[in-house]
Amino acid sequence: MLSVFRLGVRLGYYVVSAPMALQYRIAEIGWYNFEKLVQTLLKSIIGPGVTSFGGSKDGGRDAAYSGLAPFPTARENWAGEWVFQVKYIDLQGVGRV
Repeated sequence: MLSVFRLGVRLGYYVVSAPMALQYRIAEIGWYNFEKLVQTLLKSIIGPGVTSFGGSKDGGRDAAYSGLAPFPTARENWAGEWVFQVKYIDLQGVGRV
């Protein structure tokens, strides 16, 4: 099972803990694929009941969940209505003239 330590497009890397540290250059995947990545992580961490919304006309919601979830741990569960919004900021060309 992988645990998210840091998710940062600004840094250009997605870091997870595993037997061996993995790094991915997600700064180059674009907003749509980044949104899909985060939705997949939410379904993995929160549960399959996460509803994904897509595209640019999603009303500011990229995913939602309602109910009891085994988060932040299997012993401590949170319940309620959750709305997730994903932000991708492309900083590849920032500072270039």
